[in-house]
Amino acid sequence: MPFAPAPHLAALIWTAPLAFFGLALLALPVIAHLLNRRARQRVVFPTILLLQASKASQSQLFRLRRWLLLALRCLAVAAVVAAFAGPLWTQRPAAAAVVQAEGASVVVLLDRSASANQRIGGVRLTQTLKASGLRVLDELEAGRDRANLVLVDAHPQPAFEAMTTNLPAVRQQLEQAETLPEPADWVEAIALAGSLLADQAGDRRLVIVSDLQATNWRPTLNQLVRASPLPEGVEVTVVPPSEGAAANVSLSKPTLQPQAPVVGAAAQVRVDVRNHASAPVVRSVTLEVDGRAVDRQDVQLDPDRATSVLFDLSFDEPGWRALRVAVEEDPLTHDNAAHLAVRVGQQREVVLIGDDPPDEPGSATYFTARALAPRGDLRDRYRVTHLTSADATALRLRSASLVVLTRVGPMSEPFAAALKRFVS
Repeated sequence: MPFAPAPHLAALIWTAPLAFFGLALLALPVIAHLLNRRARQRVVFPTILLLQASKASQSQLFRLRRWLLLALRCLAVAAVVAAFAGPLWTQRPAAAAVVQAEGASVVVLLDRSASANQRIGGVRLTQTLKASGLRVLDELEAGRDRANLVLVDAHPQPAFEAMTTNLPAVRQQLEQAETLPEPADWVEAIALAGSLLADQAGDRRLVIVSDLQATNWRPTLNQLVRASPLPEGVEVTVVPPSEGAAANVSLSKPTLQPQAPVVGAAAQVRVDVRNHASAPVVRSVTLEVDGRAVDRQDVQLDPDRATSVLFDLSFDEPGWRALRVAVEEDPLTHDNAAHLAVRVGQQREVVLIGDDPPDEPGSATYFTARALAPRGDLRDRYRVTHLTSADATALRLRSASLVVLTRVGPMSEPFAAALKRFVS
């Protein structure tokens, strides 16, 4: 009967492999060893006793002791570096056929999207979700059951490459999880869980710990109905928070029209306000300019619907302005405000010089004037003044920011002198 090699029962992986760069510290004991080497020198010994002691210090045993001391120092440095690299004893698929029938395989999906940061009853929802996940791990038997953790955000990743019986390590990763200001990709997270459980035998379970926010889960459920990434036989358990999520109103898509406003011109701020609760609510929405409230509206919001709120305003001075639209604070603070940075300009005077009538359709002066000031009011970036070449004097051009020449006749000497002075 041919000999069959035994399968690998487990493997050692490192949770922080970059720490191995610390092996460069092995140079320290080597340097210390070289510094302790005694240089050869001529010594006159007055007695035989001192000569014998000198001979003993150069013996083979003494040199061996120095090499052993160097090896122990290097081993101590390497052990410290390996400890910082985070060794983890984990099972490989080759060992699964031997031990998996004896225990369960559980993957916990923990929601750490922005909605998990809301407060319910004075407590962060993320703390409640983590407590639910820890209770799931506490029900597993150490050394027998296998587990893994997937932190669900915009780019979900498993805490460990494979299922592990090191339950304290999984628990530590769950306790350290923090929320991120981004949505959760549940389709990708469930697909990762399916790949982790695919090679496991026996009882396979997927535990989802989430606040079940509709905007995250609605597209997820639609996609999972069409094709599930989970292997057949995986038991799915959803653990919602012990208390229902509080009503949340969010702000999104702030815009300003016109995008480049000018001093004295009318402008309008638009923002979408969505009610994520299952009941209608009334909320106050406030517009602030440079930290000062300038307008406020009370808005009736239907359940799970978005409403656009409009604010009219104008600016008295040119320069950068900070716009902030805020809704009454609710437990989820990430989406209670929307911001815009706006550069307010000043309407500039443009002198349009052309001998064509400015109101005659089809002429160069007509089209140029309407290209620079299409509305003919304060909403335009430029204020256009038309002059003929005969009227274009240096005094008339003094206040202009820009001079545009269209179709003009022969250039007279005063006209040329006025243009020269304007340019200089």
